[in-house]
Amino acid sequence: MPKISKLSTKLTLRFLAIFLSVFVVLGGVIQIVAAVSSNSYVEGNFYSSHRETDAGLASLLDEATFLYAAIVAEDNRAVLSEINNSAVSQIEREAIFVNLINSMPILSEYFANIVLSGETGIFSYKEGFDLPSNSFLSRIADGENELVIGGIHGGVIQLGKALRGISGDVDGVIVFYLNERALNDLAIATKDEAVAYSFIAADDGLVISHTDEKMVGRTFLLNQYLANKPLPFHARISLDGKRRLVVATEASEVKARYGLRIVVISVLDADIVYENSTRAMLILSGFMLPAIIVGILVSVRRGRKISAPINELNNNIHEFIKNPQKGAVAHGGDEIDQLGTSYEEMTVRILDLIEKQREDLETQRKLELDALQIQINPHILYNTLDAIAWMAKKREQADIEKLSIGLARFFRTSLHKGDKFVTVHDEIEIVKTFISIDKIRFPEKFTVSYDIDENILDYSTLKLIVQPIVENAIKHGLSPMERMGELKISAYADGDDLLFEIQDNGVGLDVNELSKKNESLVSGYGLKNVNERIRLEYGEGYGVTIESELGKGTLARVRIKKRY
Repeated sequence: MPKISKLSTKLTLRFLAIFLSVFVVLGGVIQIVAAVSSNSYVEGNFYSSHRETDAGLASLLDEATFLYAAIVAEDNRAVLSEINNSAVSQIEREAIFVNLINSMPILSEYFANIVLSGETGIFSYKEGFDLPSNSFLSRIADGENELVIGGIHGGVIQLGKALRGISGDVDGVIVFYLNERALNDLAIATKDEAVAYSFIAADDGLVISHTDEKMVGRTFLLNQYLANKPLPFHARISLDGKRRLVVATEASEVKARYGLRIVVISVLDADIVYENSTRAMLILSGFMLPAIIVGILVSVRRGRKISAPINELNNNIHEFIKNPQKGAVAHGGDEIDQLGTSYEEMTVRILDLIEKQREDLETQRKLELDALQIQINPHILYNTLDAIAWMAKKREQADIEKLSIGLARFFRTSLHKGDKFVTVHDEIEIVKTFISIDKIRFPEKFTVSYDIDENILDYSTLKLIVQPIVENAIKHGLSPMERMGELKISAYADGDDLLFEIQDNGVGLDVNELSKKNESLVSGYGLKNVNERIRLEYGEGYGVTIESELGKGTLARVRIKKRY
């Protein structure tokens, strides 16, 4: 029984695959949980901390802006003019500037010094500080930003702002010397054990504050990891031989207020951040090998246990094939044996029922055809109508002759040897014949026009799906009118479908009234019959749709599938 042994092997492999899949999924879940946990850890601990840093920086720059506003206030215009007056001695001008700054509300823990560069020279509030370079002063005067960050010397950060007159021209430059340590205490608010170090940098990479004082004033090397990265973001990198998690955010509040692009960066120890997930993966790995061994043993046992009764059922079937007299029910009444016997009996029963149904349908079809032939004998009908037409012609009854000939033509085309389908050409001829008969009944009641695409005339269509709708339009739409009505019949291809349109300008229908009566526009017997026949033949999406407006007319569309 080679197939049965293969089944046992397949079952064993599938059970084993289930065990392995569980461990793979478990490992994936741990990885996902670790990623979600780290994201939550970063967003909860560091993004919020960086926002506090951003707010602290913005407050510090606000202090510089408030101090600038106090210096250039209207009350001090005369003092500033005297400082820029070359007629006054240098010593006196320096003393005037020092007195001006002494009168300002300076927060000494933030501002180490203030320098004014004007037309008559550079004036420093305190001595012992490097004066700003000419390139920095030019950058302040030419720049569009209100505040410009300069170099860092001796633990202070130079922050400049142009001094503009009433006309808007630059009359000088004011440079504030910020204490870097005060900035560090205010801005680097993150105190997490996973943090290796944090720092603040300008957009050119200049480190303006760092937990390590030796790094202040340098260009940070992490810009290669931040290049073209949307902020905020965090990523794992290898740095200085260690696994690091870099968290970077932009000081958006500072940028919005002062146009300065400042980046706050924290470098974390990735081993601490991912400690829990790493431990879980190690534990999982420790369980993997013994679990796989156990899984193999369980899989083999379960595979054999399931395949054994199937093997027995197979033997019983072969015995039954060799000797049917031994009976169809297996020895011992096993459930799988009984299932096999029941399946065999069910198959025989189903085949008997299918054959019986086929015979019943064939009998029913023959009976229906016989009944139709008994009810209508086309040849007798044609001969009778021809006789009526001949008698009408002989007695000069033109209308009766025309009516008889039209009715005979209508029955010949519509019966069409009992075929279910006709061509589009024949379907339109049926309609034309019917209308010619109805025109005799209603002589000056309506006009008719046709717009038939000649390219679709050879396509096949269900017989008598347009004529009942035309009859409905004449009877219910045009006949009640007192004025001359118009009837238009169109047929054309629409993609993979054929579309027939019957449009009249008759009395129309009140859609709202039909809704109140829970009736649809396709509720009449003739239209409903056409719609159901089309849907049974062509499927959902095909059939009759009607648009109507009371007093304006009705448009009926018949959609069928394009077939030859």
